[in-house]
Amino acid sequence: LGESIDRAGALKQELRVEHDGSMSLPDQEAARRCNDLFTAGTYGPCLASLQQLKGTRTIETKLALNTVVCSYHQHGGGNVKGFFDELSRVKSGIEALKISQQEQAGDDVAIVDVETALLRLNYAGAALRLRKYGTAEETLDGLFNSIEPLDEVLAIRLCMMLLDSLARGQAGHKSPERAAQIMMQLEKTVKIVLDKASAAGVKGGEG
Repeated sequence: LGESIDRAGALKQELRVEHDGSMSLPDQEAARRCNDLFTAGTYGPCLASLQQLKGTRTIETKLALNTVVCSYHQHGGGNVKGFFDELSRVKSGIEALKISQQEQAGDDVAIVDVETALLRLNYAGAALRLRKYGTAEETLDGLFNSIEPLDEVLAIRLCMMLLDSLARGQAGHKSPERAAQIMMQLEKTVKIVLDKASAAGVKGGEG
């Protein structure tokens, strides 16, 4: 599961960068090129293209995540500890930035938000593979408490990973009530996905 999250996460994140309205046309082209290169498994050129992207602060998290993920795959995807450490570094930097923004604005700035969701899913996925179940559970819990803004695909991944961390963690931390709550959210989200697919099928049939 951790492997699928870090690879799919990079693709998902790059697609979001590609359609970011704040980007210039050359940067949009560079983002499309990154996506194509990553999909083709040509990670060196993909990393070079990522370096060309000089977007606004709103996409810095996406660029940082994609760079870490692409580098991880370029080196064969075997160094999970190094991947985890790099994600931890990026995650700490983003959190420090948001806390600074919060202090300057005197307003609430969400530390856990949609922008950082894929970063945190990758971090939790690497933690699971390293058997750091407490770290994974804590990270996923924070995301679960802010699950509503996430798209359905990310929400489903989140629920499955959180159930995995609960099942593999220490016996004293296991809560049937918590697991039931996550299962209810998972069922609700899957139903939304199926309803959307059914509605799209009906529209397609009418066309």
